[in-house]
Amino acid sequence: MRWIWIGCVGIVMSVSVSMSYGQARDLPYFEPIECADPQQYDECGYLHVPENRTQQNSDTIQLYVKISRASSRDVLPDPIVFLNGGPGSRTIEFEDTLLGFGVLNITRDVIFFDQRGVGLSQPALDCVNFQSVIASLLSLDLQMIERNKRLYSAHVECQRLLTSRGIDLSAYNTVQNAADVEDLRIALGYDEWNLYGISYGTLLALNVLRDYPEHVRSAVLMSVVPPQVNWITDRAENADRAFDLFFQTCEENLSCNRNYPHLRADFYRMVAQLNAIPVEIDLGSSLPVVIRGDDYLNLLLSSLYNPSLLIFMPSIIGRALQGDHQLMAIFVDGQQYQNTVLSMGMYHTTICADTIRDQTYTRLAEPDNRFLAFGNLFDAGHWHDLCAIWDITPSDPIYQTPVVSDVPVLMLSGRLDPITPPRYGDLALETLSNAYHYVLPYSGHSLHADRCGRLIARDFIDTPTAAPDTSCIEIQPILRFRELPE
Repeated sequence: MRWIWIGCVGIVMSVSVSMSYGQARDLPYFEPIECADPQQYDECGYLHVPENRTQQNSDTIQLYVKISRASSRDVLPDPIVFLNGGPGSRTIEFEDTLLGFGVLNITRDVIFFDQRGVGLSQPALDCVNFQSVIASLLSLDLQMIERNKRLYSAHVECQRLLTSRGIDLSAYNTVQNAADVEDLRIALGYDEWNLYGISYGTLLALNVLRDYPEHVRSAVLMSVVPPQVNWITDRAENADRAFDLFFQTCEENLSCNRNYPHLRADFYRMVAQLNAIPVEIDLGSSLPVVIRGDDYLNLLLSSLYNPSLLIFMPSIIGRALQGDHQLMAIFVDGQQYQNTVLSMGMYHTTICADTIRDQTYTRLAEPDNRFLAFGNLFDAGHWHDLCAIWDITPSDPIYQTPVVSDVPVLMLSGRLDPITPPRYGDLALETLSNAYHYVLPYSGHSLHADRCGRLIARDFIDTPTAAPDTSCIEIQPILRFRELPE
């Protein structure tokens, strides 16, 4: 879709939140169920926990859990629990897209779960009304600010529908999420385990280290989000840095620089041109999709997440300069898919509670003003009005301070990451006394798809008391740009 941070996925909401599971048993507890798609070593169940731990008589919610048992006969007692990103990313339904866990799953159980408000957990904070609104905006020539305003009514309706079901939206945040992780360990009976977080999951892992460190053997954090940063207001700065590195990489590459000697200037010229005169592309639906310069920036920014897309960026920019914009359909389809993996209600409640809090419009918008080339693409100031709609109680300010811990931690960052840059890992490292931080030079945000990163993580989990083997970093192949076929 045009901008994933505003959209909301339409999922049918059929589960009532007023549950009574916890009334007959002490919380937390695990209820085994049959897996919807059982594999050889899978076990599934619901973790029953309080919805809001700050209230004495809170309703009970349930989190869908899937345990992938170790394939070896010699099973180690400390499993790995996977903490997904987003916030709000579905885990269970998209587990097969998570690479690398087969190797980790030989001697250790791996535990997957949908976080509160997400996916197969109940209730899921999904909004059916967003689908038609977002679809209608695809065909309109609107600047980002106007587009966001048109979505406000959909946010109002989504918030009203969820609260009318008795859902306490202020209970869906990282603090409660971290307590769920500890409750899961208790309910499953593990004495200690290993955290494995990606993107937002690293922030969740850091909060577990803050509040429940005693039973964490080690933590792997890929694409780090420390609590002391505001990644919403940092987006323009982080995107600017990533684009600069991309253009610099092309300039240093003989064939890329020969074929696209003015790539940086040509790219921003195309952005300005498309903002002045948008183009239409065909997705095979009844209405064409309008691509403005802001959309062009946003769609290509998404390719910096994954080097498998990044290598084609010069070719895509070159085709656009020749008037061929149909390739943008690939990225529009990609973002439509990305929207399907998020429970957007949980996305917004978590960000409003943990990151936006009670900041003013001016303070949120100010960082964007330093990066005029992006225009209104990020529009961070709109989060002030958005969070007023969601009406979320902010988390305690302590959860915006650095996490101090001596638990062994491995942090990995992608040098080309456009949203969680390596400096985030460096910041977290300052207060983690037993931690390591490594930067993968040709990787972006999706480090769980990086084979070298997975090898380092495996070595670290096996022996977290020693520095892991990072020799694969030195032999990683350089980025080789490729031309799209005609």
